[in-house]
Amino acid sequence: MKNLVIIEMSSTEIRIYPQDIIPYDLFLLDENIKIFQSTFNISKQDLPIPSLEGIQKLLVFTRGKIQRPNKPIVILSMQFEDRKIIIQTKGDSNDTKYTFEKLFEFFKNIDSSKSYDPDLEIIRTFETKSVVKIDISFDKFLSPKMNKYLREIRRKEKDTISEIAPAKFQFLVMFKQDQTLFDKSKISLSSKPLVLEPREGHHHSEKIYFFSSPTDSKKHLELLHELVATFTK
Repeated sequence: MKNLVIIEMSSTEIRIYPQDIIPYDLFLLDENIKIFQSTFNISKQDLPIPSLEGIQKLLVFTRGKIQRPNKPIVILSMQFEDRKIIIQTKGDSNDTKYTFEKLFEFFKNIDSSKSYDPDLEIIRTFETKSVVKIDISFDKFLSPKMNKYLREIRRKEKDTISEIAPAKFQFLVMFKQDQTLFDKSKISLSSKPLVLEPREGHHHSEKIYFFSSPTDSKKHLELLHELVATFTK
């Protein structure tokens, strides 16, 4: 679509597993931390913080890279939090999926006594962020009455106001709750933002936008195409 150009994209996938699936006891060994860092080319790690209960199950790694058969994957972060794993990559949701697969291969390598399956999660959710060039000015997203209102403010305050620049549209996506899931695993889905705003560092006249959705990258692109189609009719 000529009216839509993807400049960059990052994808986040969040998976919550049954308790004790993540082999923290082995993972936290110095030799295995080194193997992990080497496998994923991770340069920074935040080690667990001691608490009264012992070691908190929290690990954060940032800025890594692995190689897919056809391209490298830049890993923005890998976070381990009790039974939750969050992976963010510079790319689409296929890249985060591949990274999860390589992670569970690592688990198998350090603990051959168990069969680690990355697809045995209780639930998985997604977030995708992109910077896009859309051939639509921001005022097109506003109602005629809102545009008229803003023009009137500028007219009346022309001696003091040079411009009223667009900031952002932000909505909260609230998900239907699965009562069975909550009863069994005490997991509920929190609301997540859907955001469209002029890209920071660019004047709104450049028509470069930041778009964030609580979806995988495939659905994210569908939402963008629907946006463009709606406002270019």
